[in-house]
Amino acid sequence: MITTTVSLTPSRQSRDTPLHKWRGARAEASRTLLTTVLLLLYLLTNAQQYAFKKYTIRDGLPQSQVMAVAQDEQGYIWLSTKDGVARFDGLHFTNYFEKDGIARDLYLNIAPDGKGNVYFFGVKHQYRYNGSRFVPLAKSPSVPDNEIPFTRSGNAFYGAPVHEVKGNTIYTIRHDSIVPALTIFFDTTLYSITNSYRCDSASQLLWVRLATFTQPYRTLLQAYTATGQLRFQNKAFEFNHYSHKLYPTRHGLYFTNWHNKTIYHLTDSPRYYLPLPPDFPGNVKDIDVDDFGNVFLASNQHLYVKLAGSNQFQKLPHRFTLINALFADAHGQLWVADEGALYKFHHFAFTHFNEQDGITKNIWSVVEDENHHYWMGGFGSGLFYYNGKTFTDHSHPPYYPENNIDNIYMGALRDFKNRVLIPNAYWITAIKNQQPTHHRTGQHTLYLLADSTEKRIYACGTSGVVILNKELKVADSIPKGKLFPGNVLFAMNATLNAKGEHRQCRWFGNNRFIATITNGRIDTGFYNQHGKPVGGLCMTQDGDGNIWLGNHDGLTLFNGKTYHLYNQPPFTRGIATLLQYNDTTLYAGLNDGFAILNTAATIRTDKPVFRLFNEHNGFIGIEPGQNGFYRDSRNNIWLTTTEHVTCINPRLLPPENNRFNTFVTAAYMQDDNYNWQLHETTDNPQADTLLTEIPYNNKRLKFTFGAIHHTAPENTRFIYRLAGFDTKWSEPTTDPEALYTHLPPGNYTFMVRAGQGNLFTEQNEARLYFTIHTPLWRQLWFIALCILAAIAFVIAITYWLTRYFRIQKEAAIKLQLELNNLQYMALKTQIEPHFASNLLNSVNAAILHEDKRQASRILGRFAGFIREILKANDAQTHTLQQELNFIEQYIELEKVNLKHKLQYSVQTTGSVNLQRLVPVMLLHTFVENAVKHAIKQSPNGGSVQLHLQQQPQQLSITITDTGTPAHSPSGFTGALAPTRKGIALIERILNLYNQRNRQQCTLHITDSPAGRTVQIIIPNGYKF
Repeated sequence: MITTTVSLTPSRQSRDTPLHKWRGARAEASRTLLTTVLLLLYLLTNAQQYAFKKYTIRDGLPQSQVMAVAQDEQGYIWLSTKDGVARFDGLHFTNYFEKDGIARDLYLNIAPDGKGNVYFFGVKHQYRYNGSRFVPLAKSPSVPDNEIPFTRSGNAFYGAPVHEVKGNTIYTIRHDSIVPALTIFFDTTLYSITNSYRCDSASQLLWVRLATFTQPYRTLLQAYTATGQLRFQNKAFEFNHYSHKLYPTRHGLYFTNWHNKTIYHLTDSPRYYLPLPPDFPGNVKDIDVDDFGNVFLASNQHLYVKLAGSNQFQKLPHRFTLINALFADAHGQLWVADEGALYKFHHFAFTHFNEQDGITKNIWSVVEDENHHYWMGGFGSGLFYYNGKTFTDHSHPPYYPENNIDNIYMGALRDFKNRVLIPNAYWITAIKNQQPTHHRTGQHTLYLLADSTEKRIYACGTSGVVILNKELKVADSIPKGKLFPGNVLFAMNATLNAKGEHRQCRWFGNNRFIATITNGRIDTGFYNQHGKPVGGLCMTQDGDGNIWLGNHDGLTLFNGKTYHLYNQPPFTRGIATLLQYNDTTLYAGLNDGFAILNTAATIRTDKPVFRLFNEHNGFIGIEPGQNGFYRDSRNNIWLTTTEHVTCINPRLLPPENNRFNTFVTAAYMQDDNYNWQLHETTDNPQADTLLTEIPYNNKRLKFTFGAIHHTAPENTRFIYRLAGFDTKWSEPTTDPEALYTHLPPGNYTFMVRAGQGNLFTEQNEARLYFTIHTPLWRQLWFIALCILAAIAFVIAITYWLTRYFRIQKEAAIKLQLELNNLQYMALKTQIEPHFASNLLNSVNAAILHEDKRQASRILGRFAGFIREILKANDAQTHTLQQELNFIEQYIELEKVNLKHKLQYSVQTTGSVNLQRLVPVMLLHTFVENAVKHAIKQSPNGGSVQLHLQQQPQQLSITITDTGTPAHSPSGFTGALAPTRKGIALIERILNLYNQRNRQQCTLHITDSPAGRTVQIIIPNGYKF
């Protein structure tokens, strides 16, 4: 145990104080100061064994020997190893090797310039990383080969780096080359530049250490401006030659002087700062300062720290392999580059006590006595006394009347008589001046509540509430049946404002029920908005009088009228303890850490506004707060866990509004990475990026985002909102992506904020502007053009259809007229004068032979034949049956002239439909042609046969005659030649009808020595 004292806040007494009062106050202050020093010393020497987080090859480092660490303006941590460089975002390492464009070398310096570039300086190579690739640095011709820039300076917080060289010239980086920046003129036989640094971005000073050889034990330190002018020309400061290093930090420049074992802090002028620790071994490897003002000093294997406000360095117990560099980042965390690993140091806010310190597990109670010492007890753990330095086990008599100590429960307290009261089974042990007394309660006591107004103690337990007087005698009791079912696990005093009067109220609860007692009246009817009973495993009251309840369901607020449940993560897993630290700050113990809740902001926004602390940012332990928080006289907060007892110093916790470097990493369209077009926006200079030319037909748009924050990056959560589409922010999530589908055309702004717990501020916001263009067919000019085109199209179609139907109608009329004309001509050919003259001669012969009956019969048939011809003149078509009847009448008339020389027959095959329509005279023309030009010319006459055959797809009509003389291939001869007129009319009629039908009606005429065959094929469905 280190016994060196540390004074954080040295007290001063006024000279006007009376001597006796001053002596008493001094003695009291000395005791308090000594106790505080011992406590803080123990906190320091014990807390650090858990404060470091170690990163090795298993975590993604390219190699375990870390040489240098720096942070760029985006927040990335850059580090170099002996086998490559790496970039760390807090969760993942991105490693760069030769395949990535950087040569293998020992890079002892990393220098971000604050403009998006990171410089790497090795023994043989120098590179600039411009955000996408590594660019080799070219040396100016005026730079000798043996003068390679090398220094620790250069940081995103310092400005452009300035580099050390030999001789009297200081070199800097300009774009991708190393050029001379400043030449210091002095007698080189006496002096030479040994170190030069840019100290800070505020003063822009170049601190230069000049070594003198004529006086080998003296050195000269001078400061120059960035323009090269000597800032302190007449105020140079001399140091011993052992002072061989300068250490730039974000809080000034530090300088070591080994002659007097002193560290100097340099701004415009050096000043005495601190003596080196007496046990400091070897040389100072590095110095850095965090944002809390803690100064870290590194030797080869050990790390020393000077807390802000103290004047002594303390040695941390962790032993390193070989420290190469220290670096304090923008979040106030210290990074240690070691030969064995990379270390991150959180902060000094937590001190964890465990079995190594002399205390067992499962501590459930912490309470401070009148001497500012602590008593701790737990379930099955016993009772322990802590004097600020060591733990003492008091688990056996005389502190307990029996050896059974397994039932030390929650609610240990310091009452109105400065007694420490600790419940244990059926006993309450009262301790004052470390002297115990025992008092029986008559029930299994689980929790104690002290009422300083009535000078009473409420012992809550398995039977209900037992009320003890100030002598700890049982005065009254309240059976648990009058309160609620189950054990009474918690109780508290509260002040309620009812009709302008402040009334004292006592709250009792367990995980499912609560009850209150006001002026002796018990009230148990407490239900939430869903009608379920409200539980209170832990309770507290804020500065505005609101009651906060914690249970397995989450966190519940009672504003005096209604109950409101906050069950968002991480409160959904239950709350074991609550503590109101001030009017607006509430500590809540969770299953795997604790949250600091801003009650005013939570009520205002109707969402929990909190910060989360767990194993990722220094707090260690599971199931914290089984017995509740305890706030001691120094405003430190004690919290028990299953494994540890932790002391929390709220003053050393990181600030709430820590800056998150939030950014949108990629945009995906249809799950393909979109080629970004990045532009600076003139209307909003703080806008991150502008993403344009989003296709209108994109149905799936996904954004991925991230945030760099090295204080517990595992606790980082995001909220996002798409302005122009979303009406409110999303719920906090750890998922770094947002998906949108079927976005309509318009202008959008994707906004994402990062935070820890539930604190999301506008300063931690990244934005991405983009536009989904309106498709061509949805633009007004295109719609108007389409309407005009549609109107023109309708007009054109109307005109075309009108003209088409007119032409079709004219064609139909013309066709009909032609058909009528052809039909008339066909009928006209049937009434041949020779045929009529022969019939009349036959009638006349019959009359002469006085065969009146025959004459009458011939005249009757002729009259009927003429009648049919006249009827046909009114129609273009008639049925097949009517056509056959007409032919039959004609044959009968021809038989009168030809006697028995003419034979006629009709044959049908298949189911011939005799009711189907055919053109008038279609078959008669060919029959009449056969009779007239074949049979009549034959001496022996002949026969005419009609064969009607119904086939699957058509009707076949065949007309065959057997008249002589024979037919020649070229047609009929002699008297037959001029009679082709009737057949030509039928062909023209059929051609006209074929124009109306898709299928064609065909006519085939075949002449042979045996006679003529005419075949007419009519397809099924053919329309005449």
